[in-house]
Amino acid sequence: VFVRAFTHLAKKTLLFSVWL
Repeated sequence: VFVRAFTHLAKKTLLFSVWL
């Protein structure tokens, strides 16, 4: 569960960085 949450957070951060 932790790994999945971490991956989700990483994707979210990556997408946010690209959006900026």
